Amino acid sequence: MSTELARIPDRVLPAPGRGDLPGPVALRRMIGPSIILAGLSIGSGEFVLWPRLTAEFGFAVF
Repeated sequence: MSTELARIPDRVLPAPGRGDLPGPVALRRMIGPSIILAGLSIGSGEFVLWPRLTAEFGFAVF
């Protein structure tokens, strides 16, 4: 791996550094955005699906 790092030209950018990985994100912090994204994906499917169904089959589907 050190040979791969040596191939990166350091004339343009500084040489890459090494560091520790950050700690894991708390589950409580991930739940909020996940719920919002899941709601958006369900809502966008409803936005696309229902107009097509009503146009194809009429108001009886509603």
